[in-house]
Amino acid sequence: MQQIWKRIESWTAANTDGDLALRPGATDAELVALETAMGRRLPDDLRESFLIHDGQDMPSVRWFDGERRLHPLASIAEQWQHDSSETEVPDALTEDERARIAMFHHGRLPLIGVRFWDGDTLYADFIPGPAGRDGQLVYRMDIEFSVAAHSWREFLGEYARKLEAGELVYHKGVALYPEAKGCIIKPGADLTYGHDVLATFSVA
Repeated sequence: MQQIWKRIESWTAANTDGDLALRPGATDAELVALETAMGRRLPDDLRESFLIHDGQDMPSVRWFDGERRLHPLASIAEQWQHDSSETEVPDALTEDERARIAMFHHGRLPLIGVRFWDGDTLYADFIPGPAGRDGQLVYRMDIEFSVAAHSWREFLGEYARKLEAGELVYHKGVALYPEAKGCIIKPGADLTYGHDVLATFSVA
């Protein structure tokens, strides 16, 4: 995970005039506290990632669109507590049967979202559908669900690859967020209403 983060940070430093406002790593005790509350150990790649960077403050380079960011563990834990009242595994499935349709659930850990979590969100998913995988990344866009990656390592590694391959590029300035230096977008994207980078990720 350290190498993947270095690739993303190096690309950002070389190709933008801002930063990702990444925080220092969390402690193992902070991770254990969340795991104890959830009743499960987090996947090793996600644990390693949070030991490197405990999420972000609001970055000057908006790399997921708008105000979405990788939240710190404290914010993630608080939102998980808020969302975790539902514990019954839902029967409703996405068309590909990889994910279960549940707006909020004890078995989903929010990772990337807006400041108050009142928008589209990326989750680590521990209630996969029959065709899914434990620990997969599920993206909730409004009321639609899709699997963005099999794991956090795969998701972050694919983000780094997209940057290096030119499949995502830096655009200076963000009309909707004038305090931002710029944003990372798909080439040619219409930025009138923002651009959803997370929507470019999907499991084949």
